[in-house]
Amino acid sequence: MLLAVDSLVFDVGVVVWRSHAVRCAERLASHFGVTVVGRQKVSQSGEMLFVRSGGVPSDLARNVAHDPVMSWVAHPLVLDRRATTLCDVEELAAPGARVRIASTCPAEVAAILETLSDALLPWEFAKSNYDTVLSAIRCAGGVAYGVGPAEALTARGLAGGQRFAASLRRIRNLPDRVASRSYFKLDEALWRYGTEPGGTACDLGAAPGGWTQRLAESCDRVVAVDPANLHIPPHDTRRHECAIDHVQLVFEKALPGLLTTGALDVLVCDMCLYDASDAVNAVFSLAPAIAKGALLVIAIKIPSRGKGAETRDILARPIADRLTPYLDDARLFHLFCSTERERTLVGRWRGMLPAETESSATTPLGPT
Repeated sequence: MLLAVDSLVFDVGVVVWRSHAVRCAERLASHFGVTVVGRQKVSQSGEMLFVRSGGVPSDLARNVAHDPVMSWVAHPLVLDRRATTLCDVEELAAPGARVRIASTCPAEVAAILETLSDALLPWEFAKSNYDTVLSAIRCAGGVAYGVGPAEALTARGLAGGQRFAASLRRIRNLPDRVASRSYFKLDEALWRYGTEPGGTACDLGAAPGGWTQRLAESCDRVVAVDPANLHIPPHDTRRHECAIDHVQLVFEKALPGLLTTGALDVLVCDMCLYDASDAVNAVFSLAPAIAKGALLVIAIKIPSRGKGAETRDILARPIADRLTPYLDDARLFHLFCSTERERTLVGRWRGMLPAETESSATTPLGPT
């Protein structure tokens, strides 16, 4: 039967960043067809989603660990249905197994190790080259345990490095290092929109270089605008022949030169701005240089704190709505790689110059 702890019936626990808990719960339900039966804070930045898999727990954990969207923010802990106490787990792993302990907190790992050492179990405990993972989830009503194969789990803490699923086609050629975490934001936005940039691109707010690095993988030229230095890894051999022109000026001073660089096939903006709507103003300023059909990726950063996701959606919509009359196939995303305060607008430029009144009506977008 399924495990029951603190009145919750579940067989998989998924630790996620608290900022991503709602998005992860929705994706588990929509893409994996499973039921999230409860949530619980497990650390200052982490939250546990209690999941009823409806099948084999280790299969669900493997799918979550290899999901191209959830893999870098989710840490699944599989709980075997036969193991309801620590005494039961001895029967689930073969003698001589190399076991790693995965738990919701480091203190729990130390306690489990002490208990298992006293029990003289025929296992070898290891942090690398392990073949079995012992999971432990602490709830208000006790601790639930389980044993699963190593390949079914990410087996890393929430503070681990950013990555997407290492075994998937999309990530096989990912550079060992990227300029910044923002690389993954643009990578996810392009993947979810179903496109790959090309031609001449302009990156506003480029430093330290994450978006520029991602653009350079497929564009012929990238004009990176930012007064700060770029830190693109020098050993990034994936980048094809792409010219990167770094304009070390603030946008206002760089604008005259940008208007004479030729038609832009791609315009991206991840600038940190006091007023989020200034990102849209920057697009309007560059309108004469943007080619018809050009790809636009604009980060909308809502400055308010302590607000819910729904409130931030409401705050982002009017900013996006100023630009959508001039875009085809406009889509507003709340990316998994973004914070709670960021939304990302993606679309194709129609080639229209914005009217001074910007009075064109449009249907408000909702994040997806």
